[in-house]
Amino acid sequence: MTKQSLIIFVILAALFAAVNISAKNQEKKNAPIEQNIETAAVTITAPPLTRRELTEQNVKEQLKDKIKTIYFYSSIYKKVEYIVHYCEYKNKARLQSGISTAVAKFKDNKFNYKTVENKIGMADSILLEGTFEKGGKKFGIKQQFITYKTHFWQILSIYPYSVKNEKAAEEFIKSISLGSIEKK
Repeated sequence: MTKQSLIIFVILAALFAAVNISAKNQEKKNAPIEQNIETAAVTITAPPLTRRELTEQNVKEQLKDKIKTIYFYSSIYKKVEYIVHYCEYKNKARLQSGISTAVAKFKDNKFNYKTVENKIGMADSILLEGTFEKGGKKFGIKQQFITYKTHFWQILSIYPYSVKNEKAAEEFIKSISLGSIEKK
């Protein structure tokens, strides 16, 4: 091996190592962490969530007669989408309307699902789990609908269907905590 070839090899190896370290650092930076989202009155473990103010403004304008406050947060990590939607209605929030809207949204996509009623602290809740097809590919969804008085949450994950992605979505849903909601 010539001296020039050796130098090129060393440079390429160093470049490869730098790119690999950078990718690992970026993945660590985006990995799920516990987040207390005060505006949405929830603590959740998810990749860093970004507030979607434009979405909030559009929905608030459309539903101004029904809602007081609305917040949307979302992120994508390893092809799994994480969404937190919080809304305070002017009147009592209803779980069944959230379920009906979700089912209607996916009905044309071979949507198979089940629901399970439960409680999160003092709040009523329904978990919707299922699969659907889009573009010939199978996707999974885990969506927790929660109400407490006039407060309403939709916390969901949509993912290309696999055991690994389903586990990530399940961990996200299981991390939900409404610790301070009883004070609202």
